[in-house]
Amino acid sequence: IPVEAYSKLLAAVVGIIVETVTGFEWVDGSWQFANLIPNGHHIMMYSFFGLNAVADLMTFHKVPYLPKDIEYISASIAAAAQGYLFVNHLHGRDPLDVKAHSCLVIVIIFCAISTLAEMVGNRYDVRYGLFRSLCYLWQGTWFLQVGKILYPHGIFPIWDNQSMESNMIMDLIFLGHLWVSISVVILIGISVHHLVKRNHHKNDTLNTGSDEYQELISSQKVDEDETCIKNELRC
Repeated sequence: IPVEAYSKLLAAVVGIIVETVTGFEWVDGSWQFANLIPNGHHIMMYSFFGLNAVADLMTFHKVPYLPKDIEYISASIAAAAQGYLFVNHLHGRDPLDVKAHSCLVIVIIFCAISTLAEMVGNRYDVRYGLFRSLCYLWQGTWFLQVGKILYPHGIFPIWDNQSMESNMIMDLIFLGHLWVSISVVILIGISVHHLVKRNHHKNDTLNTGSDEYQELISSQKVDEDETCIKNELRC
């Protein structure tokens, strides 16, 4: 079951619906889509990732006459469209807001590059897949961080939008997210390594047992054949 593709499609559909509903306001006695920006930008971004999810599903189900590498191409287009929208999402915003979105654009560029690199590179080389996964994990965690910076609530501090110190601290946090993402990928890699190693050990044990059984059967058969030959000679 392509869980990732279905999850991506569900998230895109839910995002489009939420942004559409919240974009309408009661203006001059009627409902109007008054929040074209940023809601319109978000809807367009979700639609591209929804298209990528459809491409993933079509590839998984082996739809005939499907262009080669359409899942990678659509993912790269989605990342490029997302980056373009966020670059043009900054007009008239505070310096802290601009810095947060600029960092987001940087990691989106890495996502597009890593996807293309995996498409044209050796897909049996795990490094390409790990690099792409790392970039998207970095983007996801930074998205959450941007929300906490721009819309703080509860225990989260309120940032000074005009402070140079705030911008410098954001640089540390941005690279800190990369460091944490690398650590997560390393931990997953170690876990998978030990899991595969354990499964191989079990399979080797089972195969060894099977081989011993086959050798036992073969030896018994040889003994039976030798006994039959001796009996025939005696007769």
